[in-house]
Amino acid sequence: MAVTSPTPNPATLKAPAATGAAVTRPPSFKEKQRHQWEGLLFIAPWLIGFLIFTLGPILISLYLSMTKWDLLRPQPIWVGLGNYRDLLNDPDFFHSLNRTLYYTAVSVPLGMIGSLSVAMLLNQKVPGISV
Repeated sequence: MAVTSPTPNPATLKAPAATGAAVTRPPSFKEKQRHQWEGLLFIAPWLIGFLIFTLGPILISLYLSMTKWDLLRPQPIWVGLGNYRDLLNDPDFFHSLNRTLYYTAVSVPLGMIGSLSVAMLLNQKVPGISV
């Protein structure tokens, strides 16, 4: 049995382009560059907000975590990773980390189950209520 290609449907065939039709050309380098600048201008407010409100505090916190500083001293003292070394040698840290992980492992699933239960109850058909 020979495999034959399906015959084209005349209703879906398109007529060839007319001789006077406009031909689109690819954008030039300057047009591409202008579009890139326009895109950057559109995302500039978000980018500025991200740098000020997210990345800035993260970097400042990282710097301050590697210093010894209190509000009474005008200048922080650089200690590098010494604060992290002290943290890993403190037994209270692992105790609090264990408690935090336990709280998260219990509270998140219970919150999800409770929220889903309330949502399912609110979605039930109640006699006497119609919209």
